[in-house]
Amino acid sequence: MNDFEAMARFFTKSKDLIDAFGGEVAIGVESPLLPVPNVKLILEVVDRPGVETLINRAVDELMIVWRRRGRQCQRETVEHRGRTVFTLAIEGMPIAPSYAFVDDFLALGPGTQFVCDSIDVYETGASIACDARLVDLLPDNAEPNFSLLAYQDIARSIPQLVRSAVMPKVDDEALALVPDLDFMERYRAPGVAYAYAYPSYVDFHLNTPGGVDFNMGMAAPLVANWILPRTNVGAIMEKHEETINRLDQLRQAAEAFARDNGRLPQSLREIAHPAGRYVDRLPEDPFALTAGDALRLIEGPGPGQITLYSVGPDGVDDRGVVPYDPQANVHGPGDIFLILPQEE
Repeated sequence: MNDFEAMARFFTKSKDLIDAFGGEVAIGVESPLLPVPNVKLILEVVDRPGVETLINRAVDELMIVWRRRGRQCQRETVEHRGRTVFTLAIEGMPIAPSYAFVDDFLALGPGTQFVCDSIDVYETGASIACDARLVDLLPDNAEPNFSLLAYQDIARSIPQLVRSAVMPKVDDEALALVPDLDFMERYRAPGVAYAYAYPSYVDFHLNTPGGVDFNMGMAAPLVANWILPRTNVGAIMEKHEETINRLDQLRQAAEAFARDNGRLPQSLREIAHPAGRYVDRLPEDPFALTAGDALRLIEGPGPGQITLYSVGPDGVDDRGVVPYDPQANVHGPGDIFLILPQEE
């Protein structure tokens, strides 16, 4: 078992440690890739004292194991911007695992400087969600509250990697065969993949504009605007059709109530009671986040009017103000609604 397997097994078998982390994770891969990969991992922490105690205990036990194997190792600390950065210096290991607690997050990297760089970025308050290079890749209706976001611009680092790690190690004859990689800078294009997690599905988007970049681990020229794998589109449209049918049932019940009472109902309760008079059961909202929730009824938008509506695929109650448009975005925002009395 190598060092990395030993650390991974040790940490993953600790349920208490896993439970102390939150749901947010960020991974950054930047240049240089060699000799030490610039990889940073940021984890949300919900129980910082508990995580600190468990990590210190884990590191102490791992150091005992390494020393028993005859490996020299020590834990070093440096202060950076008011935070303590811990680094494990282990004989024979190509990286020096480092970590620091930054407010409600744990930052990890392959060396002290990598973690310090993460702290520097955090202190600036910068966010990739506001970076023009990312924003330009997103459609106008993209929401910034991603459940998953992957921004990649790997092609930019390929020439640098070849020049620094490959060219110095080959002879002149082989060097003459190395192509000019400047074209990658001229034609490269960053890519972005992002997703929104909903209770019943995950909406995944992938965009790599025309250009050269690594896409999902493969070097390939992609000439496309938006590739939208939507395996759940059929299910969404079936729910949309069912919602229209159920809204029509609710409309008929509301109009029957109006004929009997000289006014439209002001609440669902007036339609539901007594049971069986207007509806046997209030129609459920196919898009409700909680199973069994009925379609909704509110007064307005005008005097004497009511709005019957579903929260739509995004599950957000817009109170019938924002119309859902499946032609613009099948997973887009807005409610599915109708207004009574209907205009002639």
